[in-house]
Amino acid sequence: MAGSANGTVYDAQGHITGSTPILPTEVPIATTTDVGGVYVPANSGLSIGNDGELDHSQNVTANTISGLTFNDTGHITNAVPLASGDIPTASPTVKGGVIVPGPILTVANTGAITHTDSGVSAGTYTKVTVNSTGHVTTGAQLVAADVPGLDASKIVSGQLGTAFYADNSITRFKLADYSISYIQESQPTEIDPGSIGMLWLQESTAQLRMWNGNSWFAVGLGRLVQENLRWGGLIDASTGLVTVVTRFGLNAGLAVGAPLPDPIDQIGGLYVVIEVGGSNIGQTPGVNYDEGDWCLCVDQANGWTRIDTLSGGGGGAQFLNDLLDVNITNVQDGDTLVFDAGTGRWVNVSTNSEKVTLIEPFDNVRTVFNTPQTLTTPENLIVSLGGVIQDPGVDFTIPTPNQIAFAEAPPVGTEYFILQESTVSTSGGGGISLPPGTAAEEYLQWDNTLGSWQPSTTFNGGTY
Repeated sequence: MAGSANGTVYDAQGHITGSTPILPTEVPIATTTDVGGVYVPANSGLSIGNDGELDHSQNVTANTISGLTFNDTGHITNAVPLASGDIPTASPTVKGGVIVPGPILTVANTGAITHTDSGVSAGTYTKVTVNSTGHVTTGAQLVAADVPGLDASKIVSGQLGTAFYADNSITRFKLADYSISYIQESQPTEIDPGSIGMLWLQESTAQLRMWNGNSWFAVGLGRLVQENLRWGGLIDASTGLVTVVTRFGLNAGLAVGAPLPDPIDQIGGLYVVIEVGGSNIGQTPGVNYDEGDWCLCVDQANGWTRIDTLSGGGGGAQFLNDLLDVNITNVQDGDTLVFDAGTGRWVNVSTNSEKVTLIEPFDNVRTVFNTPQTLTTPENLIVSLGGVIQDPGVDFTIPTPNQIAFAEAPPVGTEYFILQESTVSTSGGGGISLPPGTAAEEYLQWDNTLGSWQPSTTFNGGTY
């Protein structure tokens, strides 16, 4: 088939028969891999002449800047390393180069910036020293002097243990009212934890009690006891029955052969002495008493209570002889302390008693009888007629040192027993450390019932 292409005209047999210019559409477009025709855009910086000459437009003034040299067509003709002058200076708003003046910051030849050491070892510190640029120059731990004075209100939690308080450091001025005791009539109903040892004073009775962790334990016997302590008699704790009654006990309602009465305020301060030990006193059930103990009525609210006393006699010669007004030598069992007015001391003497006999028999008429023994005072005689103890000065008297006179004539055949206790002729009495006596109370005897030494006008006579 005849045709034309790329400026060549050919016939059907393929013979070139003529030629024409190559049309633009006949030039292949160049690619990154294929050679071809290109065109020059108006804004490309390139130009092409009518003769097809391709040229580069002059869009820049030739210059050397930032180490680069370029011509007026923008082609780089030379390059050198940047100089410090090529870098713009930084400002608060413009990025640029800076100068490191040192000595805190230093620049190595490699351009590395280094912060010099401050001289403080690495670690954690509670106290530091900072210079004017904010760098830490020293580091240490806090000491007491570093802590400023703080108001107590700053302490909001925790507790101060007992180790913070020196022994004997809390004085009475630091204790608040009622910090160690209650002063009230009614029994305290609430006990704070750890309050064992708290006291409770009941003013109406002046009774003092201490909380022992389980109950209020009486440590003071109260005003009724202090002002009106009195002996009511003896009691057998094995049966719970009264055996002897004094006039105080009689006024309080005690009776021989009867149990103790119910406690009331009016008999507060009355006590009975245990004659026989046991645990059957009804007013104090289950409480075991020893011989010589007391059973004391405190008041209606507190009832009867046991008072434990010392038993078995005095403290022994080694204790009494330590007193300045006692002189004990070669002490014997049954000795009695007698006040010697000549030396001003209590001295121990042996006691003896003698049985008194009557010369005349009982005839239901005679009241005055003679005796071969020399008698002293009625109070020094123990007289029994028919098993009944006679009251000295009431049932009998001593008209002369060798006579005894009865208030009534003893019946014929009446059995009698008369025992005279020995005495020592001394005068004076009293003492400094021991109980004072009177001119008539010249002897000091151990009273096992009361548990103390008591002044007396007679010897106890020993055992017969």
